Amino acid sequence: METDKSRLLDFLRAAPEDRLLHTALAESSDLDEAVREDRFWFLLHESGGRIAAVTLFARGGFMSIVGDPEVKTPGMGEWVRERRWNITRLLGPCGAAGSVWREYAGKTAPRLDRLQQTLCFQAGGSGDLPRVGVELAEPGELNQLLLMTEAMLIEDLGIYLNSSDLEQQEIRMKQLIEQGRCFVVRNDRRIIFKAEVGVECAAGCMIEGVYSARAHRGRGLAASAMREISLRLATRFPLVTLQVNVDNKPALRAYSRAGFQPGGLTRLLSV
Repeated sequence: METDKSRLLDFLRAAPEDRLLHTALAESSDLDEAVREDRFWFLLHESGGRIAAVTLFARGGFMSIVGDPEVKTPGMGEWVRERRWNITRLLGPCGAAGSVWREYAGKTAPRLDRLQQTLCFQAGGSGDLPRVGVELAEPGELNQLLLMTEAMLIEDLGIYLNSSDLEQQEIRMKQLIEQGRCFVVRNDRRIIFKAEVGVECAAGCMIEGVYSARAHRGRGLAASAMREISLRLATRFPLVTLQVNVDNKPALRAYSRAGFQPGGLTRLLSV
């Protein structure tokens, strides 16, 4: 395990658009302590005396690889399998993610296999979008937000949360509300749109958990809300990003109207 934090951060900050999660964890933590507590750990892939890629393993089976689009990590899947680590979700450059999955899972096909588009917010333009009154979520709205999160995971990823997952979601949502990182739009005291700042660090922030109530879709709500949120965040962070399924055309159109521009592609696989 390479614990050279300075080299790690230099690599991550060189291309922050798709490395914000890794950067936030590396900046905010004692890496040796995180490894000892089995919360997460990094593996650095060297090539020609430099870091070519970084793999993040997190408790719960999440694995994420960042590096050049053509980066290769031969033997990584076998290495993980030999240590009996359980991968539930794998995200990374298209070729590397596919190679790791094949080495790790053999002929077992992933339940989910799709491309994710990274989008980066540009503040100019889109001035014709109406304001929709974005506000911070309040503690009393926790149950509404949890129901919307559960619906989003089912619709977007086909994930049905068990009781343990729901408890973790509740803890995380409470934290986001307390930290002022959960934004909502209300209609007659009901939340009709939500989005959270899931990752933030000096290099930028990443918006997650975007969800519009079904009865309010197709009316420009998401585009307007996302622009309001992103303009706020752009005053605090040099970079505002999100990731979206490339097949989700309505979401791509809404984000484009809000001012987001396409970045790189990654591949998401899950059991």
